[in-house]
Amino acid sequence: MDHFLAIYQVDRADGLTCRYEILALYVLMSRYDEAQAFVNSCTSYAADVRMQVSLLVAAILGGYHADASQLLVGFCVQVTDFLAFCEQDIFPLGRVMEAETWEECSANCEESLYFAFSPILPLLLTASTYIQAYLNAYVTTNVADSDDDLDHLPFLSSKQLSVLALNGIYGIQNFQLLTETALLPCQLLEKPL
Repeated sequence: MDHFLAIYQVDRADGLTCRYEILALYVLMSRYDEAQAFVNSCTSYAADVRMQVSLLVAAILGGYHADASQLLVGFCVQVTDFLAFCEQDIFPLGRVMEAETWEECSANCEESLYFAFSPILPLLLTASTYIQAYLNAYVTTNVADSDDDLDHLPFLSSKQLSVLALNGIYGIQNFQLLTETALLPCQLLEKPL
């Protein structure tokens, strides 16, 4: 850890991508608070799926469910086919192991998730079943319920529905996951007050 931190301090542009190794080590050592602080300090990589996935696993395993929910909402918006990834019956360890050999991959797609999970593979060897069950439960509870669908609410316009969907809000249940701070940037009002 000390060596990676020293390299990262010298190479702030992170040409050697030490940030992923540092974050993976925090996650592997079950140090969620330090992992979160490190991610928050890397402001230029705030939307980096590889960093966010490691933080998600740390949040799930550390019992930080509100943080995990916020990350999951972000992934629903940011990553193509994220819901399909969550709906798998078994965690795709084989694909994650295969991704360990990749040097790079496309951003914000299902393959980027396999690539993002690879730095914490040792942890996933024992925790993958729990992680997949958590992802399945998230989809079942927050996305898949058609009775919870926003389309049947007459006071929401199609524009407002699309803004909500872009922000990971697919049903009424999703609102309980969001704080006021997270909901305000959605800009649901079509005209200023």
